[in-house]
Amino acid sequence: MLKKYGFTLLFTVLGMALGQHAFATDNGVCTSNPTQPLATNTSSITNSTSNWTLVTNFATSIAAYSLVNCSNKITDNFPDRKTTSFTTVGSNVNFDQTITYAGSTYYKIVNSSSPYFNQYAYVTFQIQDTKSGKPVVALAKTVSLYNNATGESATQGVNIVNLKFYFTSGLTESTPAVQLDLGKVTVDMTEGSNRYIDSQSGFVQLTLNPENTKTCSLNNPIVTLPTIATSALATAGTEAGGKTPFSITATCSNGLANTLLYFTMSDNTNVANSTNVLSNSNAATSNVGIRVYDVSNNSAINYGTEYSFGRLGTGSNPALTKNFYAKYYKKDNVAAIAGSVNAQATVMVNYK
Repeated sequence: MLKKYGFTLLFTVLGMALGQHAFATDNGVCTSNPTQPLATNTSSITNSTSNWTLVTNFATSIAAYSLVNCSNKITDNFPDRKTTSFTTVGSNVNFDQTITYAGSTYYKIVNSSSPYFNQYAYVTFQIQDTKSGKPVVALAKTVSLYNNATGESATQGVNIVNLKFYFTSGLTESTPAVQLDLGKVTVDMTEGSNRYIDSQSGFVQLTLNPENTKTCSLNNPIVTLPTIATSALATAGTEAGGKTPFSITATCSNGLANTLLYFTMSDNTNVANSTNVLSNSNAATSNVGIRVYDVSNNSAINYGTEYSFGRLGTGSNPALTKNFYAKYYKKDNVAAIAGSVNAQATVMVNYK
């Protein structure tokens, strides 16, 4: 049974001017495009004991076209020189702090607005130029996209490929929306005597919510049968003592509302017992056992067999009660002797 965590992922771009000054150089003059989130998504987290990874359900590649668009300054496809790069330096990705999971290297999230992310979150992804045919390249502190290229587009975008997050501790409460700077695209282009430098960062925005916990607690009834005469249990198969009622109540977390529950009883004295007679742990009276019946159908419970417990209701902390009754049962024709009958059973409730 997997624990699932939903999250929302937005890939958003924000403009950022690069503070350089040089002769005939314009900084931060290119347009920011696009300005709206490029994708939204809801996904889940696969939970192991304490370490878990969040894998997006996005298409393999998240496109961020025209993170920097200098076509307002340079005729598209006619820059004399185009040098562009993607760097994680100065972002929320610490390239020097890593962890390996399932053969992939993840990089530490730092300096975000979330203490949870700063302590437990790692990220991995790859970079690809948005121009058709460009290869997917491994993440590095700085990835070169173009180096003094001519005749290329006056825009620069990147694809974020195979974006995954890894957390070293489970989530116990919701996180506010966290905006993470994955890295910055920098563009350096010339046309004639003019040089244009601009940069823009790519962001993801995540909100994590813990799964509705799926657990139940059970009451622990002690069932006391009445005192009877040994003569009431003279022959094998005889039942005596009337019906002693008891109930088991499962109180469950909100995440199990409207869920079918099942139960299995096991014999604590004889764990291999698969009959419908609960063993007596008192050796002197061991030929007397206990039968437990389901009130709903008056059928004796077989130990080690799964039965329906019922369906939980809706609402907060739904609870469900199952009713039973118990009787003495004579296992053979040997005369019963006076003494106590002690029996214990374990009830396991589960959901599917």
